[in-house]
Amino acid sequence: MSKLGELAVITIVVVSVVLCIQYTKRTYYGDDGVIITAKSKPMLNEVPVEVKAIIAVVHGILDDLLGWGADEEFQFTVSDKKQLKAAMDKMDGIPPLSSDILSADLQNAQDLLKVGVIREDLKAIQYAYRILNDLDITFNDYFGDKVWNYSLAGAGNGKNVEKVRKYLNLTDKG
Repeated sequence: MSKLGELAVITIVVVSVVLCIQYTKRTYYGDDGVIITAKSKPMLNEVPVEVKAIIAVVHGILDDLLGWGADEEFQFTVSDKKQLKAAMDKMDGIPPLSSDILSADLQNAQDLLKVGVIREDLKAIQYAYRILNDLDITFNDYFGDKVWNYSLAGAGNGKNVEKVRKYLNLTDKG
């Protein structure tokens, strides 16, 4: 193949990848599992700086506690609970937002943190961590090695948001 042919193939691949990434950022799974376009998905410039900062700080706290496999060894020590409560306090400082999708993601993360701290529920803390990871990737250009798909407004397609909702409904009843 000629150099021009190779360049054309590379260009086509790069353009295809960029288009796929843009499509993924603007789509998500609906409640019925069907992929839909998220016209109301907030763009980077629509999220207040203080909300981006809260996402980064709380994700950082949870990353320190649970990241890189640390969740397998996690214990609800006094120090860990103190850090989790600091994360909860930060989440309480989120102002009202114009994006219902982002508001729902942040509310889910906040509710999960509360359940996790009150009940010493590691799974709830992990789910909150995953939501904030996906949001941090989108709104703070956090270079994460994994997209969890636990957020509608953040990175990924949101296919695990329904799992979060069901978990929160179960913890409300139990």
